[in-house]
Amino acid sequence: WNYKHNEGNDKHYFFDGIEGVKIAYASSIGMESLPEDYAQYLKEQLSQYKAISVREQSAVKLLDSIGLSSTHVLDPTFMLTKEEWKHFTSKRLVKENIADFISEADKGNQELYQENAKAYCEKIERLSAQIEELEKELKGDITNGRFTGKNIVIFHEAFAYVAEQYGLTAVYCLDLDEERQVSAGEVADLLEELTENHVSVVLAEELYGKDMGETVEQETGCNVYYLDTLVRGDYGADSYLKAMQKNIDIMREALQ
Repeated sequence: WNYKHNEGNDKHYFFDGIEGVKIAYASSIGMESLPEDYAQYLKEQLSQYKAISVREQSAVKLLDSIGLSSTHVLDPTFMLTKEEWKHFTSKRLVKENIADFISEADKGNQELYQENAKAYCEKIERLSAQIEELEKELKGDITNGRFTGKNIVIFHEAFAYVAEQYGLTAVYCLDLDEERQVSAGEVADLLEELTENHVSVVLAEELYGKDMGETVEQETGCNVYYLDTLVRGDYGADSYLKAMQKNIDIMREALQ
């Protein structure tokens, strides 16, 4: 709910215009104070909510200053163990935290929330099974020598976790974002690493890595595969799961 990060007042973050019970879980404001006009806008939007929880104690105080009650909860990123974070999502986070909080806030629809959580967790299980199968296949191929492309290069630091999960070695990371300016020297270093480490696969994010990916494919024999970092997307109920399915399919193609 930080209008600076959202480039203005984005109603999507408040589900404006959507009918039904609205409950906010572990939302973030990330501001020390609220400009008067934004404070009024925030109050108008959040007055529609039945229950609000936030991940910052400062946010509780800000909301209290405009007459809104909220609960301080732990940032969801700290709710999982290291092992759980190695996987793309967690049933425990969905069931024990999100679903249970919403159920407690709106007991009249508790059964519906728990049913939805169960259905969502089943979808997670199906995707998790695909990932585990691919992990097992790849690690077996590496062990018996059928797969020789263990060394990879990544264009996003988050893909280091992908490499670790599949038993690959990220020999070089060129972390690209919207403000990153890549020098000619860095390009030369990148091409050298690709050659010396016999890299055949590069994992990149299309938004910021497309131009460099095209350069790599033109200058080397490497294939560049673009994964979704899952920080953007539409607001569909299953958009996250669909993006993960696409990522799994891309990884299967990349590691054949």
